[in-house]
Amino acid sequence: EDVQTEICVIGGGLAGLSTALGLVEKGKKTTLIEANRIGWGASGRNGGFVAKGYAAGYRPLVKKVGLEHTKQLHKLATHGRTLIKKRIHQYEIDCGPVRQGVLGVSWNNHPESVHEYIEFMRRDLNAPLEYWPKEKIRTLCKTEQYYDGFYSPEDYQFHPLNYVHGLARAIESHGGKIYEATRAEKIEERSDGGYIVHTPCGIIKCDQVVLCCSIYVDDLNKKLKYAAFPVYTYVMVTKPIPKDRLDAALNTDYAIFDNRYAQDYYRRLPDNRILWG
Repeated sequence: EDVQTEICVIGGGLAGLSTALGLVEKGKKTTLIEANRIGWGASGRNGGFVAKGYAAGYRPLVKKVGLEHTKQLHKLATHGRTLIKKRIHQYEIDCGPVRQGVLGVSWNNHPESVHEYIEFMRRDLNAPLEYWPKEKIRTLCKTEQYYDGFYSPEDYQFHPLNYVHGLARAIESHGGKIYEATRAEKIEERSDGGYIVHTPCGIIKCDQVVLCCSIYVDDLNKKLKYAAFPVYTYVMVTKPIPKDRLDAALNTDYAIFDNRYAQDYYRRLPDNRILWG
């Protein structure tokens, strides 16, 4: 069919769904299209860690854009983390268990570096990180590979695919329209200032277009196409492990990540499997 709407959001991952929900909450007539299925890419297949931060790291950000700008970016990240939890409760999204606490552990015996990082985060960004010594870390992670680390009490974990499905249901509850298996093939500017989004089975006439395609933007926008590049990550789960055996290796429900260059991140699932990436 052909659709008339105020705003067309292209992309059914976390970015597109979060944007579309914010729009319909404000009364905007919004249509979202997704080339595959909701949460098809990394949004539905990830470790389920909900934590603030940027890929560059905060200290490199300070060097690049200055401390005050970094503080504003940090506020955006913490706002996003808070908004996710608000929406889980508001829309009763079954994406649990939602477990508080993420633990960062060190492969290197350099406690002074960990202390320095925690001090920077607490002083400059008001992040309530806690220093955990090697002895405490090793009571939870039964390995001599890890030394000390830090605990972030405001970060948490959840089921990411269930969350994005919950966002989609919330959008529809506000009257928003979602079309899966609907690839945007071309965006055409209209003479009256709006846009026409062409799909294989119809067109969408709209006032504004929001591109939330990440690396899948292809030729819809050349500037965005060359502003991002794909990074491969690997996620797997084990078979269920007997609880006593699992406790002897990983005696905590916290989500955990380490500081290797090729980082490990993992957590226990409710059925005593381990999810690892």
